Amino acid sequence: MNRSVKKIALLQGILLCAASASYAHGPSEFIKLDSYYASARGDKMFYTHYDYMVDDKSDASADHWEITPGFSYTIIDGLTFDVHTHFAKFGLGHVVEEQQGNFDSAGPSPFMEAAAFNLMYNVPKNDYLDIAVTLTYEMPYSRAEELLGSEDVVGGTLIFGKTFAKHVTATMNMSVEVEDGDSEFGWGAGVKTPLTADQHGIAAGLEVFDLFDSEDWGILPGVYVPIGGAGNTCLKFGLEFGEDRTEFKTAFYYMF
Repeated sequence: MNRSVKKIALLQGILLCAASASYAHGPSEFIKLDSYYASARGDKMFYTHYDYMVDDKSDASADHWEITPGFSYTIIDGLTFDVHTHFAKFGLGHVVEEQQGNFDSAGPSPFMEAAAFNLMYNVPKNDYLDIAVTLTYEMPYSRAEELLGSEDVVGGTLIFGKTFAKHVTATMNMSVEVEDGDSEFGWGAGVKTPLTADQHGIAAGLEVFDLFDSEDWGILPGVYVPIGGAGNTCLKFGLEFGEDRTEFKTAFYYMF
């Protein structure tokens, strides 16, 4: 059994215990990774992400960006429902071949790409390891189906987390998503630590990612800036670097 098959078999075994989704946009201590979210019934969060993605440094037609507004609500203690949508702009390189002749080199104008629904369950806290599971369903709008060839996506993430002294937080994600019968497996890990004596003040983090079936990988250093003194508002931003790509990522969170 070769190395790739062994890795996939191991991940599938883990995922039999809990389904997983690709890196989600819901409540999280991190920018791209999911993390354990200690929530109580009635907790609410509004957030918006802005991501600019350079998928190929030598091909500007592969650039795209998206704005992702979303809302999360905790139904019962530890069970959070999230809904978000993507408003996006894609370069001509993302458009299916039969539609490319309808646009100039800039590609189509920005459009509503997809809506996504996410359910996250946190296993009750213990002294050893925080465990959570997310399930996600993403439904493309008709324009994304027509121009990008998008299909429904189902996936999820198995999350392991730990908070150490002085509010240092670590997380690990094991993920899978299925689109049009094709499965994609991946993992990610991250750590975040305060930069000052204030444990709830400005922080820095590092996230890393890898896909099992491809050479794609990523490393994302980020900064986390609390806004105001209430502790319920935060701005996050960072740059992700990959094999031949770069992504600028930013997110604004407001909990109420």
